[in-house]
Amino acid sequence: MHESDLRKQVIEFLEWHGFIVVFTANEYLRERFKNTKGFIKGFPDLLVLGKNGKHFFIELKVGRNTLSPTQAEIIQKLRTFGHEVFVVYSIEQLREILKKLEEKEVKRYNNTRRADQNAA
Repeated sequence: MHESDLRKQVIEFLEWHGFIVVFTANEYLRERFKNTKGFIKGFPDLLVLGKNGKHFFIELKVGRNTLSPTQAEIIQKLRTFGHEVFVVYSIEQLREILKKLEEKEVKRYNNTRRADQNAA
């Protein structure tokens, strides 16, 4: 499988689940814009926008491909800024990520609800 095949599957899967997905197209624009302000080498492949202002980034990889040092650096910086970034190799892995994100959101909602009840 090529990364472009995985990208298509991931985008279709996420859109089916109601997300807006932005493809950053870095790999295609690298040569044309490498010296252009605002072009960030190593930036994740996808920006995923969800409900309630939630968002996360996805870097796609296939087979035995791994992050380049630049990608790892950018991902670490994004995480330091408080953004969630996932390296995704398959739809199955993405399903697990979405499941964990949903569980995290439910837990956050329940904690907020309990705090509101205790304050009342």
